Parts: sequence; structure tokens; C-alpha cells
Amino acid sequence: MRKLSLLVMLAVCATLARAADPNSAIVPVQPVAAAAPANPALHGPNEFSFWAGATANEPNIIALTGDRRVSIVGLRYGRRLYQGRSFAVTYTFDLLPAVVVSQPRNVLGKDTTGHELIYGAGFSPLGFRFDLRPRHRVQPFVGFSGGGVGFTRPAPFSDAAKFNFLAALDCGVQVFQHSGHALTFGYKLHHISNAARVRDNPGIDSNMFYTAFSFFK
Repeated sequence: MRKLSLLVMLAVCATLARAADPNSAIVPVQPVAAAAPANPALHGPNEFSFWAGATANEPNIIALTGDRRVSIVGLRYGRRLYQGRSFAVTYTFDLLPAVVVSQPRNVLGKDTTGHELIYGAGFSPLGFRFDLRPRHRVQPFVGFSGGGVGFTRPAPFSDAAKFNFLAALDCGVQVFQHSGHALTFGYKLHHISNAARVRDNPGIDSNMFYTAFSFFK
């Protein structure tokens, strides 16, 4: 009986010594840190974006042309000017290195057989975006922009003008990621016109859909 008691005491002492040993193989379980939420309020006020859009169809609200498709690749700088609890105001400036018009071949205002691409580049220095729910991960927005584009030859008719003005109304949603980036899915009612600077001013209207990737500083 004494031997059994001695063995039990030795086992208990060995267990206590092992628990007190800092080099013991027993490692306490560390709690897993939760991923930081995507909080737009923590981002800087400067936004840098790459975006691309293309015509889905032509509503012909102002313009007279048909069967024209416009594709645009743009770089955007945005600066948040005001942020409240329910909405925010952002100034936007777009640099447009590629504006491409796909259309039937045109001679003196008449579409002929064949197809052509007209290339241009431009900018939109006048733009404002109104962001709703600016403290949330998903932010709806509406906005407008205006600027100009220079084509390599007159567009959309051969007797129109090389330089045209741009105007757009847009809306969509901006979705913020945990990485601090954001994705935008939007729609533009887009218009190209030479503002009657030459005799022929047909213009191009577009229902345009676009996507954008943004990061903030």
C-alpha cells in the first residue's frame, strides 16, 4: 500500500513539474483574429481608377446617328471633397487614352458598304460623383462628367468634325474590398457632339456599361 501511494505521489509531482516547465510541448491555443472589415471611412481622400466601358445600344435621345458603337478605356483621379453620414461628394478627372468608334463606312453623311474604326483620345476635367452610404461597404452613386475628344479623322460623319465634346450621366455601385481596393459597376448615358461647330452635327448617343478598379491614398 505504501508503494502504491508513493507511486501516485511521484506521478502527480511529475505532472505538476511538466506543466510548470516553460519548455513544455503543451502550447496554449491562440484566438484567431477576425478579418478587418472593409471600412471606406479609413481610406485616404484620393482615388485612382482604371476603367473600361462599351456601348450596349443607342437610345438616340439627342444624336441622329445609328449603328455606332463607342468603346472607352479611361484613367480616373478622384478627390473626396465632402463626407457626411448619408452622402459624400467626389470630384473626378478622367484621362481617356483610347476612344474608339465602330461604325459603317461613311462618305459625306451617308453610310456605305464596309466597316471602319475611328480612333481618338480625350479627357473629362469636369466631373462630380455623389456617393450614398459613404460609411458602408457597398456605396450606390450618381454623377456626371464633361470634356472633349480628338479623333484621327472627322466622326461620326466624314463631313463632321475631328474634335468633339463629351458629356455623360452615370450611376452604379462601388464595392469596397478588405484590401482597401474597390470595384465599380456602372452605367453611363453617354453623348458625343461637335456642338454645331461645323455644318453637320450628327452626334452619337450611347447606353454604356463599364467597370472600374480603384485604390486609395
